[in-house]
Parts: sequence; C-alpha cells; structure tokens
Amino acid sequence: MIGFSSQGRFDERKVAIEVTGFCHQELKRRGTFTLMIPYSRLNQTMKWIDRLGGRIAGIKMSSSPLMGKK
Repeated sequence: MIGFSSQGRFDERKVAIEVTGFCHQELKRRGTFTLMIPYSRLNQTMKWIDRLGGRIAGIKMSSSPLMGKK
C-alpha cells in the first residue's frame, strides 16, 4: 500500500483558521480570531464556523507536522 506511510504524519499537522463574525455562547462576537486545529478536523470545523454565522478570512497550514511537540 504505497502512500499510506506518510498519511499519519500529514494528519498530525496543525491548521490555523482566521475567523471573523463568529457568534457562540462561549465566545462573544468579536472582530477576528484564530483557531488552531488538527488537519483531520478541517472540514468539520469549517462547517461548524459556517453554521454559527462566521466567515473564514484565511487558512494557513503549519510547515512542520510535529508543531508543538517535543
């Protein structure tokens, strides 16, 4: 099975999503903020932001798959 060995490292990458116009009971509506999530939850998080009325201003993938780990 070619290609599956690198899949695990790719899923460990972090994604920064810049959000505007978001309203949630635990987060007050504010200008812009950034969410750091695992790449594997990107689609789910984008749907969640849209459902709560937020707009995605930008998405940035981390350069290192081990970001934040030592």
